[in-house]
Amino acid sequence: MATTTTDQRRYEFVLPPGWFRFDMRRPLDPQISRYVDALVEGRELGDKRALVKANLRSAIGNQLAEAEGQEALDLVLPTLQSTGVVSTASFAVFPLKLPDESDPVEFIAAIASRDTSATLVEVEDLVALRTEAKKPADFGDPQQAIDAMINELGVADSITERPQAADTTFSSHRVVYFIGHPERSEGWVIFAFSVIEQDNDEFRELSDLLIELFDQIMLTVRFNG
Repeated sequence: MATTTTDQRRYEFVLPPGWFRFDMRRPLDPQISRYVDALVEGRELGDKRALVKANLRSAIGNQLAEAEGQEALDLVLPTLQSTGVVSTASFAVFPLKLPDESDPVEFIAAIASRDTSATLVEVEDLVALRTEAKKPADFGDPQQAIDAMINELGVADSITERPQAADTTFSSHRVVYFIGHPERSEGWVIFAFSVIEQDNDEFRELSDLLIELFDQIMLTVRFNG
């Protein structure tokens, strides 16, 4: 896959171990190869290795194509942890595109006035508005396809199981940050995080920990120039 966007918004953030950042402004094929290698590293796959890697490349390519369609600047996906578990969380960065001469601060103020979950977050000299919501999970989502494939082919020792019973409730817990410099109308971005959770205490606890981690990542966001 080639580079998918030419948007030159410049920002950085710190990622903890266990996550992989796809930069949509750089050639994607080498990034996909590194990510797939990270997913299968240390796994005893035997003669399934080539098939596993090919299927993962295909599923990840589909997810990146969806991100491209949404004009994402970055897509961040989990890698295998030491426990062998792949988390069902991911996040993406998008440009905040407003009509010419629109003020981003006024825009997020309007969001805050309508969204009861909205809170202002202090991130150095930046303005950041955080919102949070839940909606039914979409198991046609490409990330869920990757999770299911890993489980089926035995890449992970354990992974969150997909719902088998009709009375099992899964939801997508989403946290969104609108962030930029208050005196620079250009260059604002949106960080959108999503984690799949089941309606039980264990899943909610894991979801809360992942959201807390995302909130900590957001505190490291910096703009370059």
